[in-house]
Amino acid sequence: MKTAVHLHLYYMEQLPEIISKLQNMDKAGVDYDLYVTMTAKDEKVETKIKQAFPKAVVWRVENRGYDIGPFIDFLHKIDLESYDYILKVHTKNKKGGDYGCFNGVRIDSKTWANMLWDALLGSSEVVKNNYSILSENPQIGMLGSCFCLSEKEENPKIRAKMTNECTRLSLAKKDAIAFIAGTMFMVKAKLMQPFLAYRITDFEKVQSKVHDYMLAHCLERLFGMAVLAQGYEIRGVAYKQYQFSRLWASVKRFAAQKKITKNGKKIIKICKIPVWQSKEILPTYKIEQEFQKNPSQKRRLAIYAAYDADGFVDKADIYYIRALQEVADNIIYIADNELIAGEAEKISKEVNYIKAEKHGEYDFGSYKRGVMYAKEQGMLEDIDELILCNDSCYAPVHSFKPIFAKMQKEQIDFWGITENIEIARHIQSYFMVFRPQVFKAKVFENFLASVKPQKQVRDVIENYEIGLSQTLIKAQFKCKAYIPYPERYPLPIKGATNLTACPIWMINQGSPIVKKKSFQEKISNEEGFFKLKKVIQSVNPSIAEIISLRKVYQALIKDYQKRLQRFFYQKKQTKSGKIIIKICKLPIYAKEIAHDKS
Repeated sequence: MKTAVHLHLYYMEQLPEIISKLQNMDKAGVDYDLYVTMTAKDEKVETKIKQAFPKAVVWRVENRGYDIGPFIDFLHKIDLESYDYILKVHTKNKKGGDYGCFNGVRIDSKTWANMLWDALLGSSEVVKNNYSILSENPQIGMLGSCFCLSEKEENPKIRAKMTNECTRLSLAKKDAIAFIAGTMFMVKAKLMQPFLAYRITDFEKVQSKVHDYMLAHCLERLFGMAVLAQGYEIRGVAYKQYQFSRLWASVKRFAAQKKITKNGKKIIKICKIPVWQSKEILPTYKIEQEFQKNPSQKRRLAIYAAYDADGFVDKADIYYIRALQEVADNIIYIADNELIAGEAEKISKEVNYIKAEKHGEYDFGSYKRGVMYAKEQGMLEDIDELILCNDSCYAPVHSFKPIFAKMQKEQIDFWGITENIEIARHIQSYFMVFRPQVFKAKVFENFLASVKPQKQVRDVIENYEIGLSQTLIKAQFKCKAYIPYPERYPLPIKGATNLTACPIWMINQGSPIVKKKSFQEKISNEEGFFKLKKVIQSVNPSIAEIISLRKVYQALIKDYQKRLQRFFYQKKQTKSGKIIIKICKLPIYAKEIAHDKS
C-alpha cells in the first residue's frame, strides 16, 4: 500500500519536531513518498529535509490558502492513481493566545497541533493502527484526531459557500457535515480526485489575519464533505493522554487567558474578566488601488465613505458593499483612515477603486474625493444616478431594489432614505441619490470643493448635511425622501425629530438601513436594543448575525453608567431659571439666575 505524504512547512522552527514525527512512518515500515511545500526559500532547511529524507521532493509555493492552497498544488504535482493513501500534515502556530474552538471545547493552539500530529504520527504503533483501521474497514475513507473531528457548521455564510463549491466539485450536497478541524488527516487517495478542479491561484493571498469566509476555510470542511458524498465514513482516532489535555485546556483558559484581538491589542483575562489591555495596534498604510469590473446595465455609481480607527474593513462594510451591487454597477470606496495590510483585498472584487488615507473631513471629505476621482475617470458621463452613502449604517435590512424602483418614478432631482427637520428640513447624508442635472451642476461641484476639516460631527451636520440640501433647494432642485417626515401621522416617540431614532418604525416603513448608533446609545434608539435585534433577526438574519450582542451590552452599560452618574450628582437648570444641584436625587443647592431687566 503506497502513501503520498504532503507536508506544508510554514513555521520553519518546527522542522526538527515534524521530522521526528515523520520518522515513525519508517519505523512502522510504511512505503511512502514525501512531498514538502514551503512559502519561503531556505537552503539550510531544504538541506536538513534531504538529510532526513533523501528522496523527498521540495518546492516553493506562493503564500495562498494557508496549508490548503499548497495541498491543492501538491495534488496536481502527483499521480493520484499511483497512491492508495494521502497523509496531509503541516506545521501549526503554537504561540500563546491562539486557540481553536470545536464541539463546544476551546483548545489552545499548541495542544491543538499536538492532537492533530499525534493522532497520525504519534508513534510507530499509532501509524500501524491507522493503517489497520483503513485496510480492515473499507467503508472508512478518512481518519484524524477524534478530538478535532467536528460535525457541525453554524455559520450560514460558510454553509452557503460550501453549497456553491459542491457544484464546482460535482458533489451531491449532504446535510450531514464532518471534517477534521485543523486539516491534518489520512485519506484514501481516490477521494481527493474532485479537488483537481482547483488551482492554487484560486485561493486568496494570506494576509495579516484569518478570515473565515476564505476559500481555504470552505475547503477545510469540504475535504470531509467529499468523503461523505462519495459514500465513505470519517473515523476519529482517540488517545487517552488528550482526554485530560482537553479538560486542562478549558480550565487554564478560564483561569487565565492572554489573547490578541483582531485590531492587534493584547488582553489579559483572569476568570474571564479583562484585567489589562495594551494600546498596541497593527500598522496601517495609505492605500490607493484600482480594480477592473465587468460593466452592467444598472447605470449607477456609488461612493461609499468609511472610517475605522483601527484600519479594518469590517463584516458590516463588506455586506453593505456587496448589497450595493444590486443597484450600482460601479462602486468607489473612500476611507478617512489608513488600512491594515490585506484589508483592501476583502472588497477588491466588489469595488472599482479604493483610496484610504486620513483626511479629517468626515464622510463629506470622502464624498468629495470619490466624486473628484469619478469625474477624472469619466465615470459620471453615462450614469443615471450618483449614490453617496457611508458606513454609519447596517444595510440592507430590506433589499435596495424596490426602493430604487419606487423613487425612479418620482419627478425629482435628488432623494434620500429619510429627511430631518432639525434646524432646517434636509435629506440625511448617510444615503443620498443625485441625478445628472444635480451632480453635473456647478453648484454641486463648488459645494463639494468647499468641504474642509471640521472640529466635530455637529459642525459637519450643520455645514454640510443641512448645507447641501439647502444649497440645492435654493438652486431650484427638487428633492424627496423615501420615508418623509410624518406631519400627518404620529411617530412612535412623542416629539422625535430624527427618524433614525425610531429604527423599528423605520423598518416597518420599508427602510433598508439601521443606524449603527441604534446599538450604541439609547438616545439613538428609544425602542429598545434587544427588541430591535429581534425584529432584524426576523426580517434579515444575515444582518442580525453581523450585529454583535456585545455592542448591545456595551450600550446598556453606558446608559446605566449615565443614570448612576445622574443619581449621585446632577446639576440642572429649571424652566423658571433656577440652578439646582442634587446629590442622590436630593436637592442640596438652588440659586436664582439674575435677569437683565433693561
